[in-house]
Amino acid sequence: MRTTIATSSRGEIRDKTKEIADIKPSPDFKMEAFDLDDINVRIFGNTAVVNGRSTLRVAFQGRSGTGVFRYARVYVKRHGPWQAVAQQLTRVPQQ
Repeated sequence: MRTTIATSSRGEIRDKTKEIADIKPSPDFKMEAFDLDDINVRIFGNTAVVNGRSTLRVAFQGRSGTGVFRYARVYVKRHGPWQAVAQQLTRVPQQ
């Protein structure tokens, strides 16, 4: 059984291994800006639900692009630290 941690804005089911592999440095990819806002955190015992908006500005092979996403993340406090257990991203259409 695969452990799902995220559903991407393209509907991809992603596990922890894929999430970590995608944030490793690459000469083709540069994160120019990563902003979070409109954040709402609700805590239910050992579970936290976080909703917010992220704005990314990236360059891939020299071409810049921006994306705005709404997200929901679920964290569980296990053995001390909070651990991410689920994430859902939805791209906000550009106007």
